[in-house]
Amino acid sequence: DAKRGDIGTTAGAYAKSLFDFWKADAITVNPYFGHDGVRPFLEYCEKGKGVYILCRTSNDGARDFQDLYTHYNHADSFSIFAGKRLYLQVAQKIVDWKTKFAPQGGVGAVVGATYPQECEHLSEFFVQSKKEIPLLIPGIGTQGGSPAEVIEILKKTHNDPKIHRINASSSINYAYRHYLTTDYAGAAVKALKDLNKQIVLG
Repeated sequence: DAKRGDIGTTAGAYAKSLFDFWKADAITVNPYFGHDGVRPFLEYCEKGKGVYILCRTSNDGARDFQDLYTHYNHADSFSIFAGKRLYLQVAQKIVDWKTKFAPQGGVGAVVGATYPQECEHLSEFFVQSKKEIPLLIPGIGTQGGSPAEVIEILKKTHNDPKIHRINASSSINYAYRHYLTTDYAGAAVKALKDLNKQIVLG
């Protein structure tokens, strides 16, 4: 969950440290700098690495910028989102960047479970784009996202929901508080098993 964002050689250095030094399989990146902030990371997709680009994040403050309406539409894009919210423009850019910089795959989008309507809309858009864009879906657990609701959305909008990743962190890391125990590892395992049951039953 690096959420790195910079340009040029600095972005390249971040990518090198995460993939070559830390040996990460996949990371998250911030698209705010545009294509020259994302491309150094996407170049690693040729080596089998994965890059999830922040699109509709799960935090409450996401509304501050991601819900703003835009009037920008690139001529080389098939976007129908001119005059739509910023996160939809980001979704279009994710498709464009995957096509241009990583056609072999490895590009995904971060879409929060705390915004189910937007999650459904984005899942539908990525499917319609004919590009395989797996979703990394945070916000389950402590932030209040519903795993059952997410599964329902993915089954409804995607013929292969298994390519997506539902993420929970705080609700697992701090599960001992919920279970009122000092068996930290045991509580985390129990929370993980409970979440997996909800995902399967969803």
